[in-house]
Amino acid sequence: MPSPISRLPQLLQNMQPILHDGVYVFVTLAAGAAAVGLEPVATFCEEEGMTMIVEEGLALRAGLTPLLRAAWITLRVHSNLHAVGL
Repeated sequence: MPSPISRLPQLLQNMQPILHDGVYVFVTLAAGAAAVGLEPVATFCEEEGMTMIVEEGLALRAGLTPLLRAAWITLRVHSNLHAVGL
């Protein structure tokens, strides 16, 4: 099997970035708080609480303060787990 590094040019050539509509934000909920109606794209559980990536409008309607505004880009590419980051 070729190494992931040797396949990098092929992976980059075949990558298809897809920009999702909307603005997504990082927000943090205190430990034990419920994430009702937020529909997170991703969550990170840490000692001080849960950090989530959610659509900005949902976060604002829930009264949460965005920590970072960002776009959501999916990189479509066929790769194995050894091609870390893709």
